[in-house]
Amino acid sequence: MVNWSMSDFAALALDHLTTSPTDHVLTGSAAREAEDLRGAIDEYTASRQNLETHFRAIEDNPELSTEGRAARRAEAVAAWDEGARSLIVEAQAQADRAVRTRQERVQLPPLDGDPVLSEARLQNARADLRMILDPLPQRELVDSMRGLLSDGGPEIRHLLLSEHWSGLYFRSRGAPGFTSDWTPIREEYLPALLPAAGKAALSELRGLREVVLIPSHLADLQRADAVKYRQ
Repeated sequence: MVNWSMSDFAALALDHLTTSPTDHVLTGSAAREAEDLRGAIDEYTASRQNLETHFRAIEDNPELSTEGRAARRAEAVAAWDEGARSLIVEAQAQADRAVRTRQERVQLPPLDGDPVLSEARLQNARADLRMILDPLPQRELVDSMRGLLSDGGPEIRHLLLSEHWSGLYFRSRGAPGFTSDWTPIREEYLPALLPAAGKAALSELRGLREVVLIPSHLADLQRADAVKYRQ
């Protein structure tokens, strides 16, 4: 059996993110943001190569004692660690901005009609949804909610396609992980209710979905590398 380390898993995930094709072609600012995030991998790889080159120079320095080499190596690792962490923090901030700016545009337009009456209809729809869904076992929730997207009225569709309502409901049922199962269904139905800008933002979010995970995988890899370099 192969003994996989955290470093192996993180490196494999990063390789997948940089080599696997995507069904969503990114253009404009989304393409630039994706390229910047992929560039963080190159920067991190270069930082490791520089550190290892520094290690070799330390080992080849005949003027250093064993203790001196250890001290120089520790100093080099500390400097690398600080720089690598800073790189990852900035990449995570970029990923968060890329997601946040698009999520702000993927908002359902308000229901037609008087806002007060619309809210009253939504309140009734919330009660109807709880009445339908609450008695169901957890395993039936996602399929039942999908059926309601077709069979329910506009208020029920509005609530089910609202990211907040579905997420809160899954948590109230002790099944927050179901959000990941519901997300692709939600995104399948959502474009029909969005204006053009919202549809474009949703498409960009899909295209960026894996790329914005790069900082997280880099953080895993950096932690594993830091342990290795300090040994």
